[in-house]
Amino acid sequence: MKYHSFLRTVILALLTLIGQNLFSFPLSTPDTVTLQLRWKHQFQFAGYYAAIQEGYYEEKGLNVVLKEGWPGIELGEELTSGRADFAVHLPGMLLDRQEGKPVVALAAIFQHSPLALFVGGDSGIQNPHNLVGKKLMMRLNGNIEIYAMLEAEGVDRSQIEIVPQSWNYDDLISGKVDAMTGYLTDIPYFLNKRGYDYRRILPITYGIDFYGDCLFTTEEEIEKHPGRVEDFLSASIKGWDYAMAHPEEIIDLIISKYNPQLSKEELLYEAGAMGELVMPELMEIGHMNLGRWERMAASYVSLGLLPPDYSLDGFLYIPGQLHKERFRRFVFIMIIAVSAIIIIALSLLFFNYNLRQQVALRTRELEKEKKFSDAVINSLPGLFYVYEEGKRLVRWNKMVPQVSGLTDKELLGYSVLGFTPEQDKERVSRLVEQLFATGESVSTEASLLFKGKEIPYLHSIALLKGEEKNYVVGVSLNLSEKRKLEDQLRQAQKMESVGRLAGGIAHDFNNILMVILGYSELLLAQMGEDSPYLEKINLIHSAGERASALVRQLLAFSRKQILEKRAVNINTVINDMLQILSKTLGEDVIIKTFPGADVSTIEADVSQIEQILMNLAVNARDAMPEGGEIVIETKNVVLDRNYVDAHVEIKPGNYVQFTVSDNGEGMSPEVCEHLFDPFFTTKEQGKGTGLGLSTVYGIVKQHNGYIYVYSEKGRGTTFKLYFPVSSRGVETGTSENTPVSQEPSSGTILVVDDEPLVRQFIVDTLSPLGYRCIEASDGMEAQEKFRDNSSEIDLLLTDVIMPRMGGRDLAKGILGEKPDLKVIFMSGYTENTISHLDELDGDIHFIFKPVSAVSLSDKVRKVLLKG
Repeated sequence: MKYHSFLRTVILALLTLIGQNLFSFPLSTPDTVTLQLRWKHQFQFAGYYAAIQEGYYEEKGLNVVLKEGWPGIELGEELTSGRADFAVHLPGMLLDRQEGKPVVALAAIFQHSPLALFVGGDSGIQNPHNLVGKKLMMRLNGNIEIYAMLEAEGVDRSQIEIVPQSWNYDDLISGKVDAMTGYLTDIPYFLNKRGYDYRRILPITYGIDFYGDCLFTTEEEIEKHPGRVEDFLSASIKGWDYAMAHPEEIIDLIISKYNPQLSKEELLYEAGAMGELVMPELMEIGHMNLGRWERMAASYVSLGLLPPDYSLDGFLYIPGQLHKERFRRFVFIMIIAVSAIIIIALSLLFFNYNLRQQVALRTRELEKEKKFSDAVINSLPGLFYVYEEGKRLVRWNKMVPQVSGLTDKELLGYSVLGFTPEQDKERVSRLVEQLFATGESVSTEASLLFKGKEIPYLHSIALLKGEEKNYVVGVSLNLSEKRKLEDQLRQAQKMESVGRLAGGIAHDFNNILMVILGYSELLLAQMGEDSPYLEKINLIHSAGERASALVRQLLAFSRKQILEKRAVNINTVINDMLQILSKTLGEDVIIKTFPGADVSTIEADVSQIEQILMNLAVNARDAMPEGGEIVIETKNVVLDRNYVDAHVEIKPGNYVQFTVSDNGEGMSPEVCEHLFDPFFTTKEQGKGTGLGLSTVYGIVKQHNGYIYVYSEKGRGTTFKLYFPVSSRGVETGTSENTPVSQEPSSGTILVVDDEPLVRQFIVDTLSPLGYRCIEASDGMEAQEKFRDNSSEIDLLLTDVIMPRMGGRDLAKGILGEKPDLKVIFMSGYTENTISHLDELDGDIHFIFKPVSAVSLSDKVRKVLLKG
């Protein structure tokens, strides 16, 4: 026991001596170093913010100062001048090295460059060759990947008009340029926000695969402070690991501390896009490949930017470089250690027991690690798999047997190509061969064949080198839901585009229609039946009503019209429409109804539901030229989680299903795909506007509902509509619908509208009824006339949107002086422009232009009679 005690004392003393001389350093204040960023603060530099915030640099004894970049910054100069110790830059720093600047690449943070070409979706530009004769906006002294792509494709740059990069994507949207360079991390976000249809052209598609952001330092920094370089690099990589795993936390940090001008939505998009470029799940962050650098250098050589005899010697950092003094200490201590070998040998017996204990502990740890690794790969959202060079599976997560229908025993040794459809096998085989030949990870989209059904997947695979065999590690994500969402986005963008058009024309067009319809109505009321002009005035009035209906259709399908919703029973609406439908459709069309028992109420505008039923019924009749049957059904349904999984846009809950079916000609899948597009029609010219079904779509969406179509050629068509159930009982209407007395009236009305013809029509309508009308062309003039006649004015009748001062501000000011004043707002604009009127106190009413003479006089009489 005394011998063992003495032996332990000697060993501990020896280890203490080694530790003190080899690894211990006196405590000191943190070493301050500067990191020069290549641009303004954003998620592009998330790893460095995380390393500072989480204390990774502080643990290494470093105080890191971040410096923002600016336009035209020369990062090589910042490093070699000593103004920065480290810098973030692109692989183009290789050119600084060849010019004599002693810069060194430490790590590649972005495994793929974010640079891409962006072109309009309808521009016809699908590849680099289509750029000939076009105008391309890019950095004249940068964007080397783009030049390399053109060079690789044999495209003559002199045949492309290249203009300086403005970074203004409006130049692309407006057509000022045909194409522009930009980054995948932000340009798609801004183009999507603008609703712009675009296409990306990626250099990697044409064999040009550059790194993105890399971390650089200088030879001097490595020689003088090798430990500091290693510490800074390891802390930075640790920071990047943390940032990519906790993006929302770092985004909040960026907004609060570094750049409050950025939005969280923008940073979330940037973080998501960077995940595909940094690839933290498949590749160790910071990994660099000599072969990649040689291929990038070869691209520079082909462009004449590097000489053919370039050298990468000393340009790539080799981890583990030690300070000479450290090395001398290490040699000295090793001499002491060797002299102690005899003593240590005598201790083997003592350590043998402890070793067995450690082996047993390590065995248990390995078992835990296996369980942990199984849990990790089973938690992945897609398919995870590993297969060897012979393309045979050796490991997979639980998703693989679930979607393939094969057991674990059947999967072991199964060929990966066994899941690949015949048309994709050759391409996938070439891709795998390329991976084994180059060692570079790849991503591609290809379908997989599971249970006889082809499902689109995005595949990311990387090479894992073993001692005896090489393996492929892959992750595949199901793209089915993404494709559905993309289709829905395209439909929404179409509807929004025409919706903006509809909202823009509604106001001016409705003002014009109000004059046409109003005066034709006044003329018709004054004409006798024997007047030679009666038929012509009737034609004018009918044309005006058709134009007004067209505006309503435009607003309906774009979801901009004003709804008067109440709780209704859809069976009642259908029953009230049957007689009109029968007369409209003709005797050769039989209508059958199957109303569901105890159908729940829905929140709806009755006139709009009637519009839906009429449009669907007329469409069904047109699909049955020889006559046929239309079946109308209703019932309560519950759309559960299983249904929602197949229709991702639907919210689960209780709905009323409204179905309209016919046994007509049916439609092809191609026609069904565009059925709800505005102005799309299969009818011959002059027989339809193409707004019928897009109007139905808009009304359904404005009621927070959903619509689906099922059709096959020769087998008829079924439309299924779903409306959310209301919690209120059926409303029977109000006294507003009662007839109004036509006795002469009196009162003073302040009429405010910036359109003179509209004001004149209102005065010509109301004055004969006994009302005194005071006119004003805008809110400013109306305020003056109100002050002169405030005691006499009984009603303010005003347009909502006017120059100088609008109706809302006018009413707010006047109601402050005369709170009991009656107010009627008029507008030809859409619902969004008048939604703020609810904020006003007082007795507020609204009429939507164009309004007829009868409706206007009735509304004025009802409002004044309320007093």
